[in-house]
Amino acid sequence: MEWSAALARRLRSGATSYLAVAFGAAVLLYGTVLAGSRIYPFGSKSILMYDMGNQYSVFHAYYQQVLHGHASLLFTWRSDLGLNFLPLFAYYLASPFSLLVAFFPEQYIPEAMVLIILLKVGTGASAMACYLHRMTPSGSRRLAAGFAVPYAVSAWTVSYSFNIMWLDALYLLPLLMIASESLLRRGRVFPLAALAGAAALINYYMFGIMVPFLACYLAIRYVGGDRVVRRTGAGRFAVKCGAALGVGIAIAGVLLLPTYYGLVNGRTNVLGQDPIPVPLPWSTQAARLFGGTFDWFQGSPNLAAGTAVLVAASLFPFLRRIPRRERLGFVALAALLMAASQNQIVYLLFHDGERPNAFPFRYGFMVAALLVMLGYRSVTELRQTEAATAGRLLFRVTVFWLGALIVVVHFERSLMTPYLAGTAALGLVLGAVGIGLATGLRRVPRRVMARATALLAVIMVVDCGVAAAEESSGMQYPGRGTWNVHPTPDWNTAMKSTAPPSGQFFRSDGLYVNFLNGLERSQNESLRDGNFAQNHFSSLSSGMLHDAEFDLGFTEHIYRVWADHTGSTLLTDALLDFKYLVTTSPGLDRADTQLVHSWPTADVYENTATLPVGFLAPATMPRELNHDDPFTAQEQLFDMPGAFADPCQPVPTVTGATQDVSPTGELMYTKRQGQQKVTVTWHCHATDAQELYVWSKRMPWAGQYPGSGIFNLQVDGGKPVDYPNVYDNGIHDLGTRADTDFTVTLTTKLGLFTVPEHFVRGLDVAQVNAKVAELAQHGLYDVHTTDTSLSGSIDADRAGTVFMSVPAIKGWGDVKVDGKPVSATILASAFLGIPVPAGHHTITMSFSPPGLHMGMGLTAVGLVMLFGLYKRDQRGRERGAPPGGRVRALIQRVDVHRTAPVSGVPSPRFVPPQEDPVEPVPVAIADETEEVQA
Repeated sequence: MEWSAALARRLRSGATSYLAVAFGAAVLLYGTVLAGSRIYPFGSKSILMYDMGNQYSVFHAYYQQVLHGHASLLFTWRSDLGLNFLPLFAYYLASPFSLLVAFFPEQYIPEAMVLIILLKVGTGASAMACYLHRMTPSGSRRLAAGFAVPYAVSAWTVSYSFNIMWLDALYLLPLLMIASESLLRRGRVFPLAALAGAAALINYYMFGIMVPFLACYLAIRYVGGDRVVRRTGAGRFAVKCGAALGVGIAIAGVLLLPTYYGLVNGRTNVLGQDPIPVPLPWSTQAARLFGGTFDWFQGSPNLAAGTAVLVAASLFPFLRRIPRRERLGFVALAALLMAASQNQIVYLLFHDGERPNAFPFRYGFMVAALLVMLGYRSVTELRQTEAATAGRLLFRVTVFWLGALIVVVHFERSLMTPYLAGTAALGLVLGAVGIGLATGLRRVPRRVMARATALLAVIMVVDCGVAAAEESSGMQYPGRGTWNVHPTPDWNTAMKSTAPPSGQFFRSDGLYVNFLNGLERSQNESLRDGNFAQNHFSSLSSGMLHDAEFDLGFTEHIYRVWADHTGSTLLTDALLDFKYLVTTSPGLDRADTQLVHSWPTADVYENTATLPVGFLAPATMPRELNHDDPFTAQEQLFDMPGAFADPCQPVPTVTGATQDVSPTGELMYTKRQGQQKVTVTWHCHATDAQELYVWSKRMPWAGQYPGSGIFNLQVDGGKPVDYPNVYDNGIHDLGTRADTDFTVTLTTKLGLFTVPEHFVRGLDVAQVNAKVAELAQHGLYDVHTTDTSLSGSIDADRAGTVFMSVPAIKGWGDVKVDGKPVSATILASAFLGIPVPAGHHTITMSFSPPGLHMGMGLTAVGLVMLFGLYKRDQRGRERGAPPGGRVRALIQRVDVHRTAPVSGVPSPRFVPPQEDPVEPVPVAIADETEEVQA
């Protein structure tokens, strides 16, 4: 085939070796940075910080099981009580690099993450180098690689490396721009459509962020380009662009539609809660343009791509060889990106119209890309200007940035330390010297010219590497052992022991709640361990389910993006079929449990009072839960009014404060002057066996992080508990008491606070057991599950509704009783209810992600349209070069004659880079004109 022969010739000629150099340099550079931060195997640290520990690594571990045939990509019982997994796959795992986890044992998933990061960084560098050389063929390939590395190892990459899914944007953006150039110069729609489809499939979120940038790029290149670029009318060109993006989106329909339905059917509060973090002080934004600055709390954008790149990019507006409209257009695009930190509308434009709840400035990689694009083109064009003019311009730009650095040092001392200021100044000077040497040497031997260009490339890579190392040193990488031993060496082993055998159904979860960002316990660990659990953390959680869980008293997270077993009671454990509980503390103080497995650092307890996954609900079970009081909500679910009784005296005793009653009935305390702390003590008595609980009633201080010590809670003077906090602000279990007096003490240093009325509650254990046994008589038995279905039998003594502890997420459309379809309802705000008549029945239900079949059809249509675009482009090539192509050929021939040597003396206006010769112009013209389309 012609294309394979052409590729072979290019490889033999070394024409693509610069891509390998860019890839290798970026991988080696960032690998060295990680090694310097003691990432395993070069130390005891790991990349599992923030969301990498909580989400990405665990999702990849689950994906590894999917690839080995041990789990489903469509649905899983292992998370969120039953989770539509396809949208989560589309958001977190659709990158082709994720397939590499299939070749790693589970214990080496952290190292797989490091390898994937390095490969994405290297691919991003190669893609950018390819774009730079295609955009400016007269430039040096070697220098293209030198500019591409700072883009791939920019501040954005280093700071967001743990958000591994975002890194796909590093290579997708340059590839989309290469395809855009094919549309602009050759009229070919197919490449952009194909790349848009691939980008939307690989990472639809980052693709949405890139679309505004891509639209601006196409508009700037069209308006500011040469006559070949503008040979098509503006309206027709806009239609071509829209068609390419539309076909690309259609191709990704198989993932986009299920994800859309998954989001709208179970919307969380992850978006729209926090205020948009703009405007940002200009001095802060200027500081982030310099390499090495690091904002630990992610309060400002990561923009830096090296100080040498800053100098080069700043030359762009002043180079008259570049068309004015193009210069103005790219300067305007740079201003628009800078405005994203100053204006809410612009901010939303570059964030898919949504407000991220963390890491707010996610568009920073596009700033780095623009700086590199403009910088490389500036250096290339600067070669063709007069030496004196170039020198003056370079000097002025360097002085400008040194002045800006002084201003930043004055206003942003926390970001720009003296050390960083010194390295930034040195980088500016060295960058300017390198650019001057690479562009100012005119009539010199080829070796000298090649070495000057290589020197500039080295300066840029070293400058970028120093900044990356400095930023990485500020990252708080956790120990590698967290992947295998959190929170204790036996934790994962104990959790895996509670995974149901194939086809069976019961749930289990852990009682260890102090899981900080995956450092002590991952909030998605059940996906890895195989047990059917409640715990889950992702932006694709079911908001409806989590709202219901919070109404039942489980710990509340403001964004509804995670839930856990924390906040459970005897009733909710029975309701949700929690058969096993894992704890790191020996001697679990909880009724209805017995020790069944024990390891040195973890124990497994069996819950002896639990209900099957489905049971005939009491006739009084509400469709909507009580939103004000979780104790009342649980009593209504089980038809047990007054089950949570107050075992304490009506008015507690208090020291160090005055006590009053607020208009809403809460106890209000005001600390007396001179007192160090306030102590409130409830004197209580338990009759028979009672499980004791307290509830903060969403106290204003609920949501404080662990260790804040705002409140200490003790029972009978025992070990104090920090309550409430961000991981424990729901119902809190105080343990079991029987036929005894006891005290509950709350201690704080706050000057003013309130406590809910009936703060302490007691649940009669015998009453609970009797109710559970009654409901279990009409429970689902012979339960069998697959990855996407559940079936079982039930003997109903009356017509009623079977409560299923399965979230009523969209996708359970195929529900049958005795083989006949029925319409499921919703019970308890978020769970499936299946109507049945009296008698013996078989219930079956199967899950299919909503929008999957429609999305598959849309993808099929998109592929057909893509094929049509390919054939259209082929027909255009077969018809030969249109008038626009002949115009371009004529322009290039004129340029060749103007720059041709006269009497053997090279023209002072243009000398091709000697160390990296370009192909003969006539061949390039022939290649272009063959592919230009009418």
